[in-house]
Amino acid sequence: MLLAFLPMRPIQILLNNLLYDVSELAIPLDEVDPEQLERPTRWDLHFVRLFMTVFGTLSSLFDAATFGVLLLFFHAGEALFQTGWFMESLTTQVLSSSSSSAPAATRCAAGPRAGWWPARSGRWGWPTCCPSHPWGPGSAS
Repeated sequence: MLLAFLPMRPIQILLNNLLYDVSELAIPLDEVDPEQLERPTRWDLHFVRLFMTVFGTLSSLFDAATFGVLLLFFHAGEALFQTGWFMESLTTQVLSSSSSSAPAATRCAAGPRAGWWPARSGRWGWPTCCPSHPWGPGSAS
């Protein structure tokens, strides 16, 4: 066993889940774009699979790096480790949900949204009206 204690206390896990769930309450209130009602967009499943693979790998590497930094650099005891792991967990949840939200990415009037994934157009971020975007209005039919 690597740790003599739990990485996060049960109350921290519950609070983490509650905060994340509250942030996702707006999803059912999102309105469908009129273009989507006229002709639904087909998702580029190859791009989605690649997106999941890259973000899953990055998330695991970030978790391992945080684990190592807390133990080896900060020599964290139980309280500091649990606090650091809780903050890392909240941060990655916020970043992953804000960079991959499909409803927000389809809003052309809103302008570009910041993201961490290079769009197939070669620019960084989510180009909201990019034809090659898997959720964009001009994606493959």
